[in-house]
Amino acid sequence: MSIKQAPFLNTYELLEQIGNGSFAVVYKGKKRDSNELVAIKAMKKKISPSYQKEYKTMERLAPHPNIIQLFDVCHQTQSFLVMEYMNSGDLYQLLETRKQAGKRFHWKEIRSILTQVLAAFHHMHHIQGLFHRDIKPENLLIHQTQDAMIVKLADFGLATEIKSKRVAEDDYVSTRWYRAPEVLLKSTDYSFPIDLWALGTIFAELISLRPLFPGQSEEDQLIRISRLLGHPDLSYRKPSRRHRLYHHRSMPCLPEPLITQLGLGGFWREGALLAQKIGFEFPQTPPDPDALAQCLKPYCISTEAEDLLLKLLQYDPKKRITSTEALQHPFFLNDTVHSPTFQSLSPTVQLPKIPLSPINLEPSISSSCPLRPVDDSHVHTYFETPSSFAKTTSMPDFQLPQQQEPVLIPLQDAPKRLLKTPFQRLHRWTKRYISIDEQHSQNYHTK
Repeated sequence: MSIKQAPFLNTYELLEQIGNGSFAVVYKGKKRDSNELVAIKAMKKKISPSYQKEYKTMERLAPHPNIIQLFDVCHQTQSFLVMEYMNSGDLYQLLETRKQAGKRFHWKEIRSILTQVLAAFHHMHHIQGLFHRDIKPENLLIHQTQDAMIVKLADFGLATEIKSKRVAEDDYVSTRWYRAPEVLLKSTDYSFPIDLWALGTIFAELISLRPLFPGQSEEDQLIRISRLLGHPDLSYRKPSRRHRLYHHRSMPCLPEPLITQLGLGGFWREGALLAQKIGFEFPQTPPDPDALAQCLKPYCISTEAEDLLLKLLQYDPKKRITSTEALQHPFFLNDTVHSPTFQSLSPTVQLPKIPLSPINLEPSISSSCPLRPVDDSHVHTYFETPSSFAKTTSMPDFQLPQQQEPVLIPLQDAPKRLLKTPFQRLHRWTKRYISIDEQHSQNYHTK
């Protein structure tokens, strides 16, 4: 795209193209009178609603040390946004560089990145009453100095008011891999927690250097999420044939055993109802408390890191951790317990703007955990628009343990210690069956 000559370009000089998207081209430039480096976003359309929303949102959010700063706006032959220049691209480029070099992020770097993004969320959600709606690595810009990494939130074309009404037919809300389950299930009541969900998936990507949920369609995305986090409904019914402990006309057969253990994603009845509305059925996945460790294996992850990650990935948006709560999580307090940033935060009082300065980083050191090889099937591709539901057979990268079928033996052969009720002991010699552990069965028959 060629930039048309306009009075605007008398003030700024274009140096090179550094980005190209569906709606705009981004150039590295400089201010002619001061030689200050800037980023110039040239819109492909003359005036678009997303352009107007973006610069108005940036003006409203300024100033904040972790939100990209807007310097100038021009509405001439073309529309331009002049913003501060970030010298190290975005987080996606940094992830790709680390992946190719086989160099994982140091935990201090991960803490620094997450802290700065959460500080931007805190200002955006709780001070200005807005949420981003398109959190992904490309929209987290990086500026590196000799001893610090500065992260800033950018691209506010989809940002909206927390109190505004939304419809399920919105053309586009977030990139699929980072899209919250309430958006995937076409909820009209989603809000700022979708930004926290996206940050949770980025957190896992910083650890493993690959996407956590690389779904090929919206249905596949939901399947991958439920394979890791479990079924969002509280009760899980074991998928095996119905069995009878006894037969009697006055006593109905017992149903399948009901397991009430929660999955990692927690309980979310509204999600199950939303799924029924759109015709999606969550897989009947038994709860597995070790599913996350298996997914991230063989990477080392602390208890505090795992706890924060799961709180960011809660199914129920109302139970998902907020930016304010996350900033006070023990995962961050290990390094920043004396920071005034955290001491000034309180969930019960009016929250001030956070003057967050960059956190100094230690050089990356080798870890005892080997780097997991990158699966070529997880090529980091981003989609401009969400796809419709399609049948898929894709599965996640880990397999859940297989459930063993119960061993059935005749009731008359069962030892008395297994017959716990008087009714069972009374009908010991009837031709009914009882399910017992296989090991108990073997021990009994060898006596």
